[in-house]
Amino acid sequence: MRRLLHPIMPFITEEIWQRVRPLLGIDGATIMLQPFPEAGALDTEAEQDVEWVKGVVQGVRRVRSELNLPPGKPLDVLFQGGNDTDRECEKRFAEVVSQLARIGSAEWVDEKADTAQCAVALVGDLKILLPLKGLVNVEEELTRLSRQLEREQGDLRKSEGKLGNRRFVDNAPEQVVQQERERLAAHSANVENLHAQIRQLEALRG
Repeated sequence: MRRLLHPIMPFITEEIWQRVRPLLGIDGATIMLQPFPEAGALDTEAEQDVEWVKGVVQGVRRVRSELNLPPGKPLDVLFQGGNDTDRECEKRFAEVVSQLARIGSAEWVDEKADTAQCAVALVGDLKILLPLKGLVNVEEELTRLSRQLEREQGDLRKSEGKLGNRRFVDNAPEQVVQQERERLAAHSANVENLHAQIRQLEALRG
């Protein structure tokens, strides 16, 4: 680890090396001449575990961001679907996920549970459900999302207009045209996502 850090913080790692080396009986006058550690075999199981944790944490954080919820507010979470691996990982990494995603409570529900008033994040076949009742001010959030939707729809129309202009497509540099296509795809996805969020919140009115 010290050798890996040396290019980034050489003075600190050299000082540590000079103090630790004689205590451990290690040869070498300076850490600069020591070989880099060699990576061992990949632990595919550990990588899969980390990817699972990342997926769940990112899913909860994405919902927080979409609904403009405070990052430190504990959320109640429901798990639905998934497989035996998902259940095992949830049990093993419950504390880690709780801390990283700021989860107040978590429980599993079956496929028949009423989840109409829940925000959903997907990790493979696993559904991460966040009950929204009492969590957001529905009217304020609908107003905010409606304004955001208007902006996105305006930007979408601009991109559609540019790409629908034959002169622009034929005469602009290919890189510029490609960037506009990417903007069009991004605005289209944002509009679709905002419509879904609005439908989700409107369901809470009932």
